[in-house]
Amino acid sequence: MKYKGQHLVRLGTIIFVLFIIAGIMNACAIFYGSMHGLRIRQKEAVDYSLEEIIYFAEAFDESYPWFLNFWHEHYAEMQVDKVSWDDILHKGFDIAERYGYVLPYELPPELLDGISYDEQIITAQYYYIAESKNYNMDLMRFGMEVGAVVRMIIPEENGQAFVVFETDPEYAKKAKEGETEYEPAYGLGKRISFDINDSPNAKKAYDTGQEQLEPEDIFSLADRKMVSNYYVPVKNGDEVLALIQVSVEWSENLKAIWRNVWQIEFINLIVLGIVGAIILHLVKMLTERLTALSREQERENTELSIAQSIQQQNLPNVFPAFPDRKEFEILAVMEAFYEVGGDFYDYFMIDDDHLALVIADVSDKGVPAALFMMMAKTRINSIAMSEKIYDPASILEKANNVLCENNDASMFVTTWLGILTVSTGELVTANGGHLDPFICSEGQFLLCEENHGLVLGAMEDMEYESNRWKLRSGDTVFVCTDGVIEAMDDNDIEFGYDRLLNALNKHKEKSLSGILTAVKKEVEEYTGGKGRSDDITMLAIRLA
Repeated sequence: MKYKGQHLVRLGTIIFVLFIIAGIMNACAIFYGSMHGLRIRQKEAVDYSLEEIIYFAEAFDESYPWFLNFWHEHYAEMQVDKVSWDDILHKGFDIAERYGYVLPYELPPELLDGISYDEQIITAQYYYIAESKNYNMDLMRFGMEVGAVVRMIIPEENGQAFVVFETDPEYAKKAKEGETEYEPAYGLGKRISFDINDSPNAKKAYDTGQEQLEPEDIFSLADRKMVSNYYVPVKNGDEVLALIQVSVEWSENLKAIWRNVWQIEFINLIVLGIVGAIILHLVKMLTERLTALSREQERENTELSIAQSIQQQNLPNVFPAFPDRKEFEILAVMEAFYEVGGDFYDYFMIDDDHLALVIADVSDKGVPAALFMMMAKTRINSIAMSEKIYDPASILEKANNVLCENNDASMFVTTWLGILTVSTGELVTANGGHLDPFICSEGQFLLCEENHGLVLGAMEDMEYESNRWKLRSGDTVFVCTDGVIEAMDDNDIEFGYDRLLNALNKHKEKSLSGILTAVKKEVEEYTGGKGRSDDITMLAIRLA
């Protein structure tokens, strides 16, 4: 029981740890599910925006390729980082005239007077949109919708790319939240590091003129960023002039997901902690209960051990039983099914010429049966010895009346009592509801049916009849309890009288010890895996 209590504590701890692991797995499942759902939603938004971007890329008028080429080729001469917007326009006109280009628009100077460079860019952007000649496109809206950087780039051979247009996702995010009215374009004309050979999707879009709408994921462990890139070519006929790159960064989204996960997981862990605490409390209660039961069990085991010791001491178990008597040999064995059995045997000399033999089986098992058994044994012995009665029937009648007194538990005992007159070999028996004896005479064991009376302890003033048998030199008497006869095999078939009789005759030439050992072995082999379910007691006597 103590071991079970320790095992239960370990089991409770394991269950608690499993709850924590389940919580962590649940958090991972929530994170994965949230991330997967976000990817699906964002992919749908990206797909929708890409459809519009493709439409815009295909709808540029014929002046747009000229604008791209002009801007790309003469950007350095225009010096946009050093001069005012008005000067940029004048430089643009001069360069266009020098190379034979014709600029489609001239921005009215009054629109640009007195404003900063950034404001001039915004004004120019709105002016072009109003004139339906939006060379920079309305890409900001796409960046706002998908939380992405949208840029138009022209790949160059030196591992760089010329940026025609680039959105600012942070500014777009603020605009979407209503914190500003402007949607400026950033990065006009800058160059970035971009090796087209390092991006299979970009190279394929640039070489084939086909949109690459499956995300090209790039993960940077150093920056702790994950970016998904999409590419749409800008063409003049079949010639690819530039690429529109849509870059969706997942870092912020992942942080938001983690925040949501930890909020959910925090609640989850609180619930798991409460459940785990309840489990540990229940385990503690069960452990205390098992400990108490263990102490109780130890006490009962101690009591059973004492009772078993008392029972063994009250059964004669020293053989040869009467070393100085050469006229007969006695041997008996008792194996209890529980720690303390209800069977008993006894033998004692009433006087020099009369030997009493007793074998009995109490109706119950355990300590109560052992107490009743010792009382029955003591009464039979004391009646026979004190009153010098040689009639077994009279002894059983007196013992029965004593056992019926104050028998509130309604226990009873089957009893076989025999008294052997050693000098003549006459065996007189009385049977109180017990099994009949087997007697080996003239070299053959036979079942000897007797007159039976009621079991002892059931009803007062019962009468018992005597049975008489004449034994000769070499004859053997064998008696047993029903634990031998009623032992069952796997099919619930009893060992029975016939199998016992066959076993006795098979081993009749052996010593008494050999006969009892052989019978016990055959019973055990017969019961097989099922095992016995009752006490087994056997007693045998052989005349010299």
